[in-house]
Amino acid sequence: MDTRDLWEEHINGLTKQVAYLLHKVKEMEERAQYFEEVVITLITALKNAGVIVDDESGDNQMPS
Repeated sequence: MDTRDLWEEHINGLTKQVAYLLHKVKEMEERAQYFEEVVITLITALKNAGVIVDDESGDNQMPS
């Protein structure tokens, strides 16, 4: 096996690894988007049901 074949083998291996990582990143982005939508839906439902209410006193700071 000459040097060119070794380089081609390494490049092919790296290309496959990068493709796999890109696939996994896309999956993670899709999962993050899904969870974001679930949280927004949950918060909206809780707010519409009156479980989460606006602070009428105007004091919306976290306690120390």
